[in-house]
Amino acid sequence: MKKIVILGNSIAGIKAAEVIGYHLSDIEITMLSFEPEYPYCTNLFCDFIQKKKTLKEILYKPVEFYKDKKINVVMDKVFNRVNFNKKKIFTEDKQQFDYDTLIITDSPKHKFPDIKGVNKEGVFGFKRLQDINTAITLLSVNESVAVEAQGFLGLQMALAFSRYKKEILLVIPSGSFLSALLSSSYQEWLLKILQDHGITTIINNKIFEVLGDTDVKAVRLESGKIYASQLVLFDTTTFDLRAYEDERLKMGFQIEVNECFESSIPNVFVLGEISNRSVFSLEEQGAFLGAYLTGKKENAIKNKIAEDYITTDYGSMILLGNLDAPGDLISREELIQEKNSYKKIFFKEDVLVGAFLVNADEEKNTYLHSIGEKITASCP
Repeated sequence: MKKIVILGNSIAGIKAAEVIGYHLSDIEITMLSFEPEYPYCTNLFCDFIQKKKTLKEILYKPVEFYKDKKINVVMDKVFNRVNFNKKKIFTEDKQQFDYDTLIITDSPKHKFPDIKGVNKEGVFGFKRLQDINTAITLLSVNESVAVEAQGFLGLQMALAFSRYKKEILLVIPSGSFLSALLSSSYQEWLLKILQDHGITTIINNKIFEVLGDTDVKAVRLESGKIYASQLVLFDTTTFDLRAYEDERLKMGFQIEVNECFESSIPNVFVLGEISNRSVFSLEEQGAFLGAYLTGKKENAIKNKIAEDYITTDYGSMILLGNLDAPGDLISREELIQEKNSYKKIFFKEDVLVGAFLVNADEEKNTYLHSIGEKITASCP
């Protein structure tokens, strides 16, 4: 019986397992989760933080799905290394798992920015539900949190955590996408929205050091100013790839794969953000690989238009488009005071590629269509 092992609980890996299981019966599929959680939808984290959705509601599939599809789920498992020659995975508790095909969707650990103090208790990222749950618990007994936000995700999380009526410090480094997003003729208006949520925003600065003994007590910014904080959250973390080190495996910040998501080592595939083809949606990646591994005709993968949002008692913010693709961004903006709404649209080489909408939900579908149709700046 052929053995397939999935490392990490990404949606992409489970979608691949579902497709493989549909076409093949003589197969054993095991998922090793680095967390005590079943696969979940990270785009629902904000709703979960704001208590608009329960844990059950943000799971990708119901728990019964894994039993029905005969997917063996091993929870909260950390491995030391992968022996790609012997096709074995060795865990910290001295277990080992053999595989014929390996699907990597995550790394056991993530790395924070290289600054002093990030290993203290109270420092978290935004990629794992385990971190989100712990941060929520700690925030309930503390008074302040610092969020360093490079992108829209950090803004989402700051707004989501603001519902707890704590002191929120939002630090936005210079040169970051979020800095450019909020840099506009109407910046004071945008920052006022954040202030109304209880968020103190500092633009063109960054966290230089996390202070405290074992627990976080404060942060020192690059400017030298110190702010009290019992939690520190970073929206930008990277994969710690040391467990996958092998002279044959090509990788930098991500693992390199070909058009079929196969790495430079045969029978080792990589899906999700850890892959250098992570611009495609997770479900599309998984469906493609599942069809490929079962010899079925795989569908062509289309670039999914990214859609991120946050809704609060004060209104909504929506970001559309894959704005981190290569190329210079040109933007246009409009503030409609009577509607308390704002929109900023982005072009690359005269083609519409994205939009930032504040309290303008009714225009979302129009912009999604226009981005998909690659409308030019000259079009009405």
